[in-house]
Amino acid sequence: MKIIPTGRGPIFVDDCDLLWLLGLSVHWYLGNGYARAWIDGEVKDMHILIANRHGLYGQIDHKNQNRADNQFTNLRTATTSQNMANVGLIQSNTSGFKGVTWHRRDQNGKPLSALAVILRI
Repeated sequence: MKIIPTGRGPIFVDDCDLLWLLGLSVHWYLGNGYARAWIDGEVKDMHILIANRHGLYGQIDHKNQNRADNQFTNLRTATTSQNMANVGLIQSNTSGFKGVTWHRRDQNGKPLSALAVILRI
């Protein structure tokens, strides 16, 4: 693993991808947690470039939820549903659990999915 330092924190990449990325002769930066660069007049995400280089196409997900960790072993193709399931708790979460919302009238937590109701989660 190699580290590319930026003003907002390190970007992690595999040894085999470092020279290729440096050969692009661009300045990498962290935007919204993702490693990005301007290439041919548009913003490109490093994790997508690396995944495409290794034959993965479509939506690319970071397995460990660390957007700056662009090692190939941390990247996978995912459907939108799978990608959203890998998101951590949102900032406004009050229950401490994914998929559970506070119901003000009843003063208790309510599951957001029908499956959770059936399973009594």
